[in-house]
Amino acid sequence: MNTEERNPIPDFNVNDTSNQEALTEYIIQTKSRNMSVQREDVKEFIRRFSQQNFSYADHLFISHFPKELYQQFEAMSNGRSELQRFVENLDFIIEIFCFIFRNNNVLKYAKAHNFIVFFLSCIKNCTTSNQFVIENILDSINFCILYEKNRLFFIHENGMYHLYSFFQRPRLDLALRFLKKCKQVYIWHREKIASLSPMKLTVSVYRILSDHSETRCDETGKLLLLVLKMISQLRFLDDIQFSLHQLIKLTINMLYIYKRDRNDDILSFGISKIWSGIINSPKNTFQFFRKDKFECLGSVFAIDLSRKFRTAVGRYRKFEVTKKIRQKLIIINLTLVYVNKIGKNPSVRFRRAFKELHRGFKEYLQIHALEDQTIEDQTIEDQTIEDQFILLQYYIKSHFSLNVKISPPEERVVYRYLERFASWPLLKLHALFLDCQLFHVSLFNVTSLQSNFSDYSEKIKGLIHGLILALTDETYISKLQNEQKLFLYEDVKSVHLSKINSKCIKQVFISVLNEFGYHTYSQPIRNYPNSEFHIYKHVFARIILSFYHSNYLDQKAADCYLRLIEDPSTISSQISLNSDIFENWYNYAAATNAIYLNNLSFPMLLRLFV
Repeated sequence: MNTEERNPIPDFNVNDTSNQEALTEYIIQTKSRNMSVQREDVKEFIRRFSQQNFSYADHLFISHFPKELYQQFEAMSNGRSELQRFVENLDFIIEIFCFIFRNNNVLKYAKAHNFIVFFLSCIKNCTTSNQFVIENILDSINFCILYEKNRLFFIHENGMYHLYSFFQRPRLDLALRFLKKCKQVYIWHREKIASLSPMKLTVSVYRILSDHSETRCDETGKLLLLVLKMISQLRFLDDIQFSLHQLIKLTINMLYIYKRDRNDDILSFGISKIWSGIINSPKNTFQFFRKDKFECLGSVFAIDLSRKFRTAVGRYRKFEVTKKIRQKLIIINLTLVYVNKIGKNPSVRFRRAFKELHRGFKEYLQIHALEDQTIEDQTIEDQTIEDQFILLQYYIKSHFSLNVKISPPEERVVYRYLERFASWPLLKLHALFLDCQLFHVSLFNVTSLQSNFSDYSEKIKGLIHGLILALTDETYISKLQNEQKLFLYEDVKSVHLSKINSKCIKQVFISVLNEFGYHTYSQPIRNYPNSEFHIYKHVFARIILSFYHSNYLDQKAADCYLRLIEDPSTISSQISLNSDIFENWYNYAAATNAIYLNNLSFPMLLRLFV
């Protein structure tokens, strides 16, 4: 490849006679005290050499730049000139900047840096119409930021924001190119973090965030995310002051962009990494107090994990459950509690994010678990038992909340894993918890469980029997009483959900309870015939009550429940299940709750438990 093919700007030698004459003329004319002569000489130099790649000429242009003209630009950048002076010199300074940085010949030349100062001073103080070609400016910025000192200056001076404001929101194709250039500007290496100024970054973030709060402009929002992405990657978030409430509003705006435009990759602007950095910051005291804001966080993480699953599928590799991934799955699971019946709930704004995550994991499951493999050959099997559980917990919860019926192949795979979980003493209850969710999913199209009880009696009996044994397991009770924590959930509140206020978490679950309504309390106690169905339902209701009361079962109650489900004839047909052979085990409030629970349908009891 010849030189001309490598670079469209031809390289001329200083011995070229016409060039030598032009350089000599430039040196002479720049010594003139006449500003008009100086300006014209500079413009003539630019016209002659703009299409040449002539390093010597480029250095000479700066070293012999007219003194009076240079001082005028310097006075402007130091704030010693009126706005009119900026307007008068605007075209000229931009032309000079684009000329100097049309290549990388003078990148490290100290005096060249001053022309970046002049350029940014102009665009900070002026706005323009479309008379300038933004592509040329972006090309020059591309060369300019190759030198780290120049890049740092653009970062500290909020250069890209001022450029966007200068052009007063360029058309879409140029806006896309502008954002691409922003991604190149806002890259900094961690080993050079000492050169960054927290004060300057704080000012930049505040300026962009304030602008976005007023205009709701998509590009300024994405620009801010790029700035925060860089700061987050450098683990510098704690040193920058900004309003997290405004950031939530920005995040919601970005989610609406994602909602309306499937091709808009908001993750490339670092939105998930930013929020992950915020909620894991030990110095940050911010907390989520409202569940609708919490939904926003869950949606961001759902979009992030959806892409990660698609990447794992595309590259046929294992999905790694890191500490941060586990945290995101926990937050998504809690969000799914709030957005139950997501397909029909109009208050859920970003349902698409959760549906796409569900599809992404299903594709992953199909490749890594649903194909003709034994469980030992599946890549999910390479995960730890804890990671297997958190993945299956999400997937079943997603089916449950999205109202998606599970296919027979999926169900077979899931049950194989549930059987494995159940073989671990500390995971028995966890496996049953997921089994109850799965059973609820299987009842989506069942209009009356009581009418079809014969088809499900063994399943219900097995669930109740398993729950009784799990809630009376000595290992489980000992860990619960000694540590006051459930296995796999030891650090959920203190670590993974530390930035989610307890009131917010309560709101999530109260919103679910509200769906059941309170009218049932005022209904008369139903004296059901003591059929096997109603005995099972009543025992299940009692188990739920015990679980929420103490998290385990009293052995005396457990023995009674086991006798009832093993031999329903042990209860007299003359005794109402609501009037009480259990009276001594509960106080009045508990008895009232038992009556309420017994009036719920079995699917509603399942929902209440899970």
